[in-house]
Amino acid sequence: EKASTTLVTTNPAGEFVVSVSPTTYTLVPIKNVTQSFVDTLADGTVIAHDLKTVLHAFLKMGLDWGGSDVHDTRIAAFMLNSLERSHELGDLLGRTVDMDESGQVVAAIWQLYSEQVSAFAEMPKLYSLARNVDFPVISLLAKMEHQGIKLNSAYLTEMSKTFEKKIGALE
Repeated sequence: EKASTTLVTTNPAGEFVVSVSPTTYTLVPIKNVTQSFVDTLADGTVIAHDLKTVLHAFLKMGLDWGGSDVHDTRIAAFMLNSLERSHELGDLLGRTVDMDESGQVVAAIWQLYSEQVSAFAEMPKLYSLARNVDFPVISLLAKMEHQGIKLNSAYLTEMSKTFEKKIGALE
């Protein structure tokens, strides 16, 4: 059986902020986060605003994210209105949100999540795209960014020389 829906974010103090309702939250110091903690979160639905930042923090600690049921309010905001200039919490809600104040951040993310669930209910195909493509790829992107890529510098040097010759011939 799936665990409950949990909101997870980080705060400027370097803590994870975990909430199961709009009016309550718990601060979890990064040093206290274990694989068991991450697995418990991953067993339910996870809501975040910029989930990739949370996943980067887990990866930096050597913790593996196995969750698949996620809702990133930042990504959802873009999907629902790609013309919106800013995807910051306060801008999306039309009010000031003090990002240093965990209670305000938690309440804002829960409110935005609720509004997005209602909006997606009216656009089931877009919601399907979010759940089946956009949200799942967040974890993959975080892992790729964390691990980085290996470059073949010898090949790139040779390519650079080839382009220099072609550019020189055009000049």
